[in-house]
Amino acid sequence: MRAPLPNILQRINWMLGASLVFRVLSAATTLSMTYFLAPADYAEYSFAMSLSLLVALIAAAGLPDYIVSRTRDGRLSTARLMVQSWILNFTLGGLCLAVIYAVVFRQALSADGQWGILLINTATLFASGNVISQAALRSIHRVATQAKLMLLSITLSTFFLVWTAWHSGNVRLIGLATLAVFFAMFIVHLLVLKRHRLIASATFSFFSLWRLLRHVLPYGAVLILEVALPVTASYLVLTRFDNELAGSFNLMITLLLSAMMIATALDQTFYPVLVSARREAAPRILAAYLLFSLFAVLPAFLIFFFHAQAVATISIFQKYDQLATYLALLAYLVPLHFIAKVHTVYYRLQDNQKLSITVYALALGWIVIRGLQPDVRPVDIGWFMIEAQAIIILILTIRVLPFLANLGLYWKVGKLFFSALIALLVTVYFANNLLALTISLVGYLLVAWQLRLHQDLLALVGKDDLIMPE
Repeated sequence: MRAPLPNILQRINWMLGASLVFRVLSAATTLSMTYFLAPADYAEYSFAMSLSLLVALIAAAGLPDYIVSRTRDGRLSTARLMVQSWILNFTLGGLCLAVIYAVVFRQALSADGQWGILLINTATLFASGNVISQAALRSIHRVATQAKLMLLSITLSTFFLVWTAWHSGNVRLIGLATLAVFFAMFIVHLLVLKRHRLIASATFSFFSLWRLLRHVLPYGAVLILEVALPVTASYLVLTRFDNELAGSFNLMITLLLSAMMIATALDQTFYPVLVSARREAAPRILAAYLLFSLFAVLPAFLIFFFHAQAVATISIFQKYDQLATYLALLAYLVPLHFIAKVHTVYYRLQDNQKLSITVYALALGWIVIRGLQPDVRPVDIGWFMIEAQAIIILILTIRVLPFLANLGLYWKVGKLFFSALIALLVTVYFANNLLALTISLVGYLLVAWQLRLHQDLLALVGKDDLIMPE
């Protein structure tokens, strides 16, 4: 069955809209934590949150992407996967918790910080289970339902985490609140899946779980390695330097991870469309994905390259030492990650991710080896991350550029460049000025809207390009 183009665009708009609200509330949570927690406590909290993203990806093990890739197999096939997926999720997550307990409780961290890290990462097992459930909804194109569950989760977690931080300022209690919220949302997801007949009994054994793990690992390995880069950098700084300095560095890592989640939201928007696309249409849709990513990263470049010092002087950030130095790194890290993300999707579509996995593993080794050198500073570790991301893009681009050639994107790229130029002219002249930053960002969006850039990008997805099942 062909899906009408308005339905496709509606799905894209639901996901992008929900992701935008998700990121705004996540940013509100981050800002609240920087205000209510002391820098030393925030260093432990932000490390726990960074680590939880890595644990979530290991626990999920690529199952969400694998479930989406089985879209054409039908609802019953997806339903039979769910129980096995949850068992695999909690098994791998439990192993991660055992490692965290063994490692974290040997570090020179506060008792509340140690228990907070453990509780937050326990909550992550339920959060990754929720992501798997949302993938099942996405596989039957219930994108609106998925978006509503995302919004409910982030609204509840934002309220309870900020309320707990406000009343206690205690990382352990924040961990307990996180665990309670995500467990409750796991129950809600179960009820929604049951309503849509996405839970079916299926026989399984250790060997069936092992076979499933072998199938899904290629989907999850790249995602795990992506998050492992900033988490490793965060761990190196937290364990090698004092907590006051680590708090500033880890605030930068938290903002980077927030940007990475926006990149993941774009991935979740475009990857199901690419999976369902005709082979000849894939280059155009991947080009739309790349141009959307470039459009999204320009504000980050403007903010952190030209206005890092102004952002660091905002009252809630003034207690963080050398913050402007670390924020300036995001001007490079955020665009590099978004572009690398698009490249890895190409290899995922080809069902051959060996190159992506190899390159990310080498990049991780690069950060560890260089980060353990004597006399290294936290800002140096940030630059090692930039070098690693640049290496990833240089290698992965080899096969992607020919794939996107001859698409006639000059007019669309020209509109994007013109919109960006207007914003750059304003913000370059008035650097480190928050009013100029606001004007430049608003101008960027207005010019792009007047040029109908968004319509040009969406037009790359034609109504005859996709085949959607009932």
